[in-house]
Amino acid sequence: MEIHNGDEWRLVAGAKVRALLAVLVVQLGQLVPLDRLVAEIWGDGPPASADSLVRGYVLTLRRTFGADGASCVVGHGRGYRLDLPPEAVDVHRFDAICVAGHQALQRGDAEDASLLLTDALALYRGPALVDVPPTRTGAAYAAALEERRLVALEARIEADLRAHRQSAVLGELRALVAEHPTRERLAGQWMRALAATGRRAEALDAYRVTYDRLVDRFGIVPGPQLRAVHRDVLAAEHVDQTMSPAPRARRPDGADRWTAPAQTPADLADFVGREAELRFGRQALDAADPTTVRVLAISGPPGVGKSALAVRLAHDLRRAYPDGQLYADLDGGPGRIADLRGVLAGFLRASGVPDSVIPNGADECAALLRSRVADRRVLLLVQNAHREQDVRTLIPGGAGCAVVVTSRTCLSGLAGCRLVDLDVFTFDEAWRLLERAVGTARLEAERHAARRLIELCGRLPLAVRIVAARAAATPETSLTWLLAKMGEERRRLDELHLRDLDVRAAIRKGWVLLDDRARLMLQRLAMLEVVSFPGWVADVVSGFDEASAEEALRALVDQRLLATAGVDRYGRPWYRVHTLTRLFAKEHATPVLCTPPRRTAPRARPAFLRPPVVGTAAVGRRPV
Repeated sequence: MEIHNGDEWRLVAGAKVRALLAVLVVQLGQLVPLDRLVAEIWGDGPPASADSLVRGYVLTLRRTFGADGASCVVGHGRGYRLDLPPEAVDVHRFDAICVAGHQALQRGDAEDASLLLTDALALYRGPALVDVPPTRTGAAYAAALEERRLVALEARIEADLRAHRQSAVLGELRALVAEHPTRERLAGQWMRALAATGRRAEALDAYRVTYDRLVDRFGIVPGPQLRAVHRDVLAAEHVDQTMSPAPRARRPDGADRWTAPAQTPADLADFVGREAELRFGRQALDAADPTTVRVLAISGPPGVGKSALAVRLAHDLRRAYPDGQLYADLDGGPGRIADLRGVLAGFLRASGVPDSVIPNGADECAALLRSRVADRRVLLLVQNAHREQDVRTLIPGGAGCAVVVTSRTCLSGLAGCRLVDLDVFTFDEAWRLLERAVGTARLEAERHAARRLIELCGRLPLAVRIVAARAAATPETSLTWLLAKMGEERRRLDELHLRDLDVRAAIRKGWVLLDDRARLMLQRLAMLEVVSFPGWVADVVSGFDEASAEEALRALVDQRLLATAGVDRYGRPWYRVHTLTRLFAKEHATPVLCTPPRRTAPRARPAFLRPPVVGTAAVGRRPV
C-alpha cells in the first residue's frame, strides 16, 4: 500500500500500520470503532496494550500522509475515520471508470468502452492488499475486488471484439481461459474470436473442452449464452454482428444531434457531513445495470441543505452518467411554479435541439426528450418541486437515466422513488462547518461561544453556514460579540442574513403557500414559547373545530414548518417547531389575532410542557 502526499508516493511502513489503513480504506468515510480495529489487526489474540498500539499506528499513518495527516485520519471518540473523497482512493476511481466503460458498451460505443476499461484496469497493479497481513475484512474485500477486475476485463475484451480486434485478443483470451476455466463468458469470447479469424474447428473444440469440464467437475452443462455462441459457430454466422444493434435512422431536422449538457451547479467547497445520505443516494442511483429510471427524492424543512446534498450527489455521479447532466429549478417565485414547457425546452436546447424543432406544448416536449435520452445515460437534477405530477412530466423514459429531485414535501407518490428526508445537522457536523470556516484554533479559544451559536441556530445548516461565513469574514471580531447579537430573539433572524443567504427568506417560501387558518395556528403556537407539543394543544389554541385544526396541521407539516415528533402513550400525535421557524411566526403575529380563546388558554399551557414519553409515564391529559 502506498500514499501520495501531493509530492511523491510513500510506502506505508509496518505490517500492522498497513492493516490499519486497509480497514479504514474498506470503510472509507465511516467511523471504525477502536475495538473493531483491534479485532481486525490481531484477530482473537490481541495484546494487552492493543489500544495504545493502534493509537501509535494512527500517528505513524498520519505522518505518512504528510501535513494534512490529522485531517485525513480523523479520530472521534473511541474510533477513527479515513476522511478522503472517493476519488482519492484508486479502488473507487477504478469502480467509477468501470461504470462509465460498462455504460459506453451498453450504448454501443465499443471504442470508448475499450479505452475507459483499459484505463480502469491500468490502475490494477497486482492482487489487492497483498502486502497486508490477512484480516477478516481484508480477505473478503480483496476477493470482491478481484471479481470486479475480472468483470471489467471481460467487458474490455467484449468491447475489443465488437470493435473487430479479434486477432489482438486471441493470445490474452487463451491465457485467461486457462487461468479461469469455469468462467463461461471468457470461454464464449475465445470461441467468438477464433471463429471470427477463420478457426471454427478450434472454436468448437474449445466448447467441447469447456462442456466436458463443467459436466465432469460440477455435473452441469454450459449456460444459455455459451450454448448460443456454440450454435452461431455451427451455423457459420459472424458472431460479433449478431451482438451489434442495428443503426438508428437519423432525422434530417437536427433533432438527433446530441450535445452532452453539464448544467449541475457548482459544488460547495465546505460541504460537510451527510455521509449516510450520500452513500444511500449513490447506491440508489447506481447505473451499472439499470432496468428502470432511478428516482431519488430529497425532502426536508427550509434551510436544511437539500440542494447542497443533491448537487454534491450529482457531482459524485458524473462519471456514472457520461451523456450529461440537466438541471432545473421549479421554484417560479413566491407561491408560483415554473413553466414546465419552458423547463423541458431548456433541456432540449441544452442537449443540442434547434429552437425550430422544439414543440410548443409541454407534453410534446416531454415526449421528444424521452426519445432523445432513451439509449443514453443522463442525470436530471430538479430543485424545489412542489407536486409529484410535475416531476412525472420530467422523468425520462430511458432505463439508463436517473432523476434527483428536491422538495419540501415528501414526494412519496412517485412510483419506485427512493426517499431521503433530511434533518438538521448533528452537533458534530455543525462544529465541523464552523471549524472549516474559522479554523480550529479560533474555535477552541472560544469553545463556549461557538457551542452556544450552534444552539441558537438550532443546528439548521443554512443558519450555521451564515454564522460561519460572517465569522470568517471578520477574523478580528470575537465569536462572543456575534453571540451577543444573536442572543436577542427579536434580532436573531436579522443576523441570519448574509447577501443571498437568508433564513427568513427560506422560511417565507413555505409561509406564502399556507392559507390563513394554517398561518394563524402557527402564529398562536409560536406565542406559547414551546418547541414541542401534542396535537390537541394546537386544536385548543387555534380555536378551530377539530377538522379544521387537523387540516391546518397537515398543511404546516407538508410545508415543513412543523414536524411530527412521535406519539404519547395514548397514541396521540406530537409535533415540534424549529426554533427559527417559531421566531419567524412570532414576527408575523399580532396580539389580537394570536391570543388563544380565553376559555381554554389558562388551562392549555401548563398541561403539555412535558415531552411525550411512550410506555412508562403519562403525559398531560387534554383539558375538557
